[in-house]
Amino acid sequence: MRKNIFVRFAIFTLPGLFAAGLVLYYLVKLTAAEDDAVIIPAITGLMLILFALKLFAVSHLINKITVKKTNELLDELKNKEAEITGLRNSLEEAACRAEHAERVKRAFFNSVSHEIRTPMNAVIGMTELLSDGELSGEQIEKIIAIKTFSDVMMGIINDLMDFSAIDEGSFTLSPLHYDFPLMLKSIASAVRLLAADKGLVFISDFSGGLPRFLYGDSFKLRQILMNLLSNAVKFTDSGEVKFSVSVKEQGENVLEFTVSDTGSGIKPDDVARLFEPFGQIDGKSRSGAGLGLVITDNIVRMMNGKITVESIFGFGTAFRVEIPFEEGRLELVGREEDETAHVVAPNAEILLVDDIKVNLSVGAGFLRLHNIIPDVTESAREAIRMICEKDYDIVFMDHMMPDIDGEKATKIIRGFGGKYAQGRLKIIALTANVTPDAVDVLLSSGMDDFLPKPVTKANLNRMLMKWLPEGKRTITTKKVYREIPPNEYSEAVNSAKKIQGINVKTGLRRTGGVEEFESSLKLLSLRIPKSVETFERCLSDGRLWEFSVEAHGLKGALAISGMDEYSGIAGELETFAKSEDADACAKKLIGFKRSLEELKTAIDELFIQEEELQKEQGEADMLAQMIDNLSEDVARFDRASALDEIGRVRGYTFGEKGDRLINNVKADLENFDYDAALEKLQIFKI
Repeated sequence: MRKNIFVRFAIFTLPGLFAAGLVLYYLVKLTAAEDDAVIIPAITGLMLILFALKLFAVSHLINKITVKKTNELLDELKNKEAEITGLRNSLEEAACRAEHAERVKRAFFNSVSHEIRTPMNAVIGMTELLSDGELSGEQIEKIIAIKTFSDVMMGIINDLMDFSAIDEGSFTLSPLHYDFPLMLKSIASAVRLLAADKGLVFISDFSGGLPRFLYGDSFKLRQILMNLLSNAVKFTDSGEVKFSVSVKEQGENVLEFTVSDTGSGIKPDDVARLFEPFGQIDGKSRSGAGLGLVITDNIVRMMNGKITVESIFGFGTAFRVEIPFEEGRLELVGREEDETAHVVAPNAEILLVDDIKVNLSVGAGFLRLHNIIPDVTESAREAIRMICEKDYDIVFMDHMMPDIDGEKATKIIRGFGGKYAQGRLKIIALTANVTPDAVDVLLSSGMDDFLPKPVTKANLNRMLMKWLPEGKRTITTKKVYREIPPNEYSEAVNSAKKIQGINVKTGLRRTGGVEEFESSLKLLSLRIPKSVETFERCLSDGRLWEFSVEAHGLKGALAISGMDEYSGIAGELETFAKSEDADACAKKLIGFKRSLEELKTAIDELFIQEEELQKEQGEADMLAQMIDNLSEDVARFDRASALDEIGRVRGYTFGEKGDRLINNVKADLENFDYDAALEKLQIFKI
């Protein structure tokens, strides 16, 4: 600052002093002579002095103002820098919190997936094992109910995991070459069964001109279509569901999928909310997490497609999906898995590791279906010891275990090297956490593959097919439903064809066989009067919720027995009861009660006739067996055994001829006339 003042002084003041010196010089001269030549320079010098002083003053003032403003600006800049630093720190802190929240959310979803999938593994596994046993019609109905609601539960879990993957950006497409019409047919078959269970008509229309092979993610395309179709069935109580597929325009590689229904429709204001997470409209939540359409919309957009909705409230809804496609190549289409191909491996050495006993029981039960008796253990430490003592073909290793988890155990085993190295000993993870990140961690630990929980028979079969050495496995054809020819029908089943409302072929297919179908009819006959009594009591007491529960159960029992028309009426009663329309329930029940009573009478008559025939046949068989036994006893002169044989059938009637024969043979034996008794027996046999 001082240097600046000195510079200004030198620039502006020194010339003024020089001029002042001149003025003094000329003033001296002026006192000597009053000459203009002296006065004018003196005045000029004085003016220069004044001008220099003015410049100095102005310069000093400007500098002072500049310094002040500069200091103010510097202070303001420092304040701004402090604000920016504070804001940056806040943003960094917020980013850290967001990242932490994301990690917590991901960990939460992973935990939820594991904690729910683990018990669901037991439920679904035990259900599948039970379904392979000998079951009555009522038991089959209960197994189907367990399986249905288990599938709903797993659908919710899978939707949550997909939504999480979409949210974190790890939800990706996995394209491959596949048979497009084959995929459509399998989807249609599955939905047709869902629709039949609700008494709905299902129409599929796959127009000509569809490509045979496509290149794309068939799994996620199937997910889109099953979401839309299952929703259509879920929200339609009567009428039909239609599924159509076509190429949008000739020459354009765009597929158009349309799913329409005759359900209750959607209000215009609600259409925009369909694709919001966890959204439900008009309280229509019947099952699920409200994420199906959100996931569907995301997958469609990932495939560069679009989805639109048209709905008329009260009349129905149509979803239309347009997706560009790329044609696939036949030679690159993977071999379709033969659903009847079943691995049998009695010589395979398998180790099953899981800390939950019920999971070991389920897994061992599934493996026994392949003629495999596995070694099992609940401890990873014990598993490591067993692996060191015995050569296993496959180790199924649970992921989450106390003490040592599956990931750490695998690393220890791989560390032994040699025959325990990856590629030699096959280690397959059993895991409920199937997010991409979790699977990557498992595979990077040295595991060869993963088997998701809940374990299913189909997935286990694929693992055995893929990883067992060829010399240890053989492929057989597993038991599948066979269309039962009429010549194998029982008398009751043949007669059932005459009862209005019963589709015998459908009933046989849904129950699995003649005996099972007969059992379902008998159980239905027992249930009808109980259901009618429950309906009337609930209407009288105003307990419509209990009414709807009973209608739902009867609907399933009728459907499994091949009575879709009756099942549809029960479904209508269920709908009326859920909407608390007691008058509609009462009116519908009048005619339905009469139909059910007539149905029960017809079913009972089927089995009365069959029981009489069976009784006659049983008595004839018993008489024939007794004659054979008596003939042997008489031929050996074993009078005591022969009389005991006659005594055992006392109380039975074998017709006039049979009863007379027994009495005559008994008289001959009492008289020790063996020849006469044997002759009578031989004549009767002829």
